[in-house]
Amino acid sequence: MSELELKFQVPPGGRPGLLKAVGHRALERMKLHARYFDTADHLLGRHGMALRLRSENGTWVQTLKAGTAHSLERLEENVELAAADDGGQQPPDPGRHAGTEAGTRLAKLLKANGHPPLVEVYRTEVDRCRRLLHTHGANVEWALDEGTIVAGERVRPLLELELEYKGGETGGLYAMAHDWQARHGLWLDPVPKAQRGAMLGEGHAYVDPVKAEPPVLTRRMDGDRMLRAMVAASLSQILPNAAEIAAGSEDPEHVHQMRVGMRRLRTVVRELERFAGGLDPRWQAPFDAVFDVAGESRDRYVLRNELAPELERAGAPLADPFDGDEELRKTLRTKVHAAPFQAALLQLLAYAHAPAPAPAEAPADDAADDGPTPDADHGGEAVGFLQDRLARLHRQVTQDAERFESLTIDEQHRLRRRLKRLRYLAQFAAPLYKARRVEVWLNSLEPAQDALGRHIDRAVAARRYADAAGHDPRAWFGAGWFCGQLADTAHDGRKALERFARAAVFW
Repeated sequence: MSELELKFQVPPGGRPGLLKAVGHRALERMKLHARYFDTADHLLGRHGMALRLRSENGTWVQTLKAGTAHSLERLEENVELAAADDGGQQPPDPGRHAGTEAGTRLAKLLKANGHPPLVEVYRTEVDRCRRLLHTHGANVEWALDEGTIVAGERVRPLLELELEYKGGETGGLYAMAHDWQARHGLWLDPVPKAQRGAMLGEGHAYVDPVKAEPPVLTRRMDGDRMLRAMVAASLSQILPNAAEIAAGSEDPEHVHQMRVGMRRLRTVVRELERFAGGLDPRWQAPFDAVFDVAGESRDRYVLRNELAPELERAGAPLADPFDGDEELRKTLRTKVHAAPFQAALLQLLAYAHAPAPAPAEAPADDAADDGPTPDADHGGEAVGFLQDRLARLHRQVTQDAERFESLTIDEQHRLRRRLKRLRYLAQFAAPLYKARRVEVWLNSLEPAQDALGRHIDRAVAARRYADAAGHDPRAWFGAGWFCGQLADTAHDGRKALERFARAAVFW
């Protein structure tokens, strides 16, 4: 079986308001004591699985969870346990889930790794209040958890709201989530307790930054389902990084990966706009507001950590003219867990995961790595259109390769953005093509992107230092230093683009 749920972090002091809003008298109250098991090197966690024993008001249940292609949906298998012969608690046994999809995946994983022993990695002590709600045409279990996660000597407080779909219209789940988020200042957090517990055991306050993963695509998808799958893949990168920023992470890589995910999403909606009729455009304004602040944060990081050291080595009188970083981080954190951005995320999730008839299965010889490379004649309307968009972007990038040095900085920056869009769209399309051909082509693109990145970073730095010189003349050294490098970096960019233009495309 599978579960579909939305999980939210609750701001400090938010519990009384939630309980008042849901109604105290109708609540079912439970005490949940859970022990989570994994191998010593977190084999299950690294493969998106969790195995636990949990006491639910005195009854022990073993649960196995495993991820799916749906970013919000997980396989879940529960087995109620009898008391051990000595009256105590039975140990975990993966074999209890034999014959289920999740159990089969776990058995294969353990067998492939020599059947390593399972050990307790952390435990949770939770007071749960729950109630079944009927709203917006959906049946949803409302569950508020308050307690602690304990891993060895480390303890982390836990206060979160889970909304689990139980039936009816799936769109009602997202509509209900929007109501509760807007009223109580909640923010989405897709990171499972199992992953948080594992990170706590390793002494980390936040989970690792999440990078992009390819979408789940088939060649028989129509354009609507293909775009929804690409949006879902983008959200799988955006959501966990945004959750860590909202929770207080100052890791610049969380900011970078969230922004990359947002840029990827904007790219695919723009390039496949023809199929985006079901997507309400109101998500864009809140996304733009967060994207701009994240961009300023990223620009400052690059200037301070990658470019300013060059100035220091050159003896600059002022290597770092920027301040207000703490205020910028606070602004980003506030915007990420504010209602407009959270509402946009829920809107996009509802769009990406709207139910639809399953697409026809491709024949065995139509697999991405074994079948023929699709083209507009036999790859379907959506694949043909995707190829046209890739070809168009490729032409726009390569036609300016030879004259790159003569373009204005703004034109060069636009070309760099197109190159990024080309790369992202190609990565989205990759599952439809032979993996080796895609890999070779992406490898040919990487040097061009790096060269253009070095050039534009220095152009941006020159402008930033020139602006700073208005209140601190020492910044003129930095402006001149980076301006003096632009001729060389533009030359390098042209050469890299010319080499990329000669590479054979995969589509």
